[in-house]
Formats: sequence, structure tokens, C-alpha cells
Amino acid sequence: MQPEEFVYQINRLTNHQWRLLEVLIKANNGWVSRRQIAKGIDKRRLIPYDISCLQALHEGQLIDIEHIQDDTPIGYQVVYRISQQALVAIEQLNQLRQETGIPWATHQ
Repeated sequence: MQPEEFVYQINRLTNHQWRLLEVLIKANNGWVSRRQIAKGIDKRRLIPYDISCLQALHEGQLIDIEHIQDDTPIGYQVVYRISQQALVAIEQLNQLRQETGIPWATHQ
């Protein structure tokens, strides 16, 4: 993903999608559970709308989703992380920002 494409995508996000993405960016490429994401956006648990927003971020190639087997009644846990493509774009944009002093994200 080119930095310009990344900026274009994040500028099209809803405020809620942006909040979810920020939680995953702050996780430093680690896998984050739904419970941890909920905590990161000051909720007790995620609702279907939150999960739909995470799916939209995945479809935009901004995040990765994994199903990890565990011993819960449903047999798996869903975890999320920022995608490698998005991480590379962020690194490139941060470098450009340092060189120029111009902020790369102005999401409101």
C-alpha cells in the first residue's frame, strides 16, 4: 500500500472506524482481542456495529483478522492487528513528516 493510498483510506474512515484503528496502531503490531479493543474505546464489549467497522477496516487492507482456537464454548477467539501494508505506509509517512514537518493525518 502506497502512503498516498493509506492517507486516502484513513481520511474516508468514520470517526468510529478511526478510533478502532488507533487502538490497533497503538498495539505496535501485536494481536489485540475484542475485549482489549472494547477497553481501548471505553466500552465493556464490542457490539455488532463495532465488528462491522473492524470488518470494513479489514476489507480496506488496513487490519488483519485471525481466528485462534481456544477452549471457550465457541472454540475460538477473534484477534486483530494493524496490517503489514498499513505499518509500512505509516513508517513511510512518519519519515516524510520528519523530513518536511507536515502532518500526514488530519482525521476529524
